[in-house]
Amino acid sequence: LNDMFCSKFSVPNEGKVCDRITSNLLYYQTNYFLITLLYYQTNYFLITIIFTGITFILSPLSILLSLSTVAACVLLYANIENWWPFASRPSELWVFVIVSVGVFLYLLPFMTPALLCLSSISLVILLHAYLRQRNFRNHVVRILDSHVPGEYRSPMGLLLGKTDL
Repeated sequence: LNDMFCSKFSVPNEGKVCDRITSNLLYYQTNYFLITLLYYQTNYFLITIIFTGITFILSPLSILLSLSTVAACVLLYANIENWWPFASRPSELWVFVIVSVGVFLYLLPFMTPALLCLSSISLVILLHAYLRQRNFRNHVVRILDSHVPGEYRSPMGLLLGKTDL
């Protein structure tokens, strides 16, 4: 709590941008997770009112369709190298593409609020990680904790490891 009131923000040097973002993402990962949950819960319904009106809130099916569509897109992107159902039958590929585009365009109004909310919270987190300057006490704790094995076993550490940061 004391760290919150004496915080400083500044633009880092060009050589230290990646180091600052990585260290802040690892250090503040629990705070970022809680902020993401709160932000998503409060702003998701406000964004849906702006884009689709009151009827979107009254229809829980559209909320489930929105979240499942975003999850399906992420899963498809994650498995695209290992799974391609029409690799042996290229003649049916155009049917798959047309159906996929049709489903995507049909579900686009349901996906828009969820994607806008997810991208805006990602922007807020990355801006904070980019601009937040750590105080001396946190710098010393980071140096002492860097020699402890298992620092990158946290969810944020695994995510940063997968993206080669």
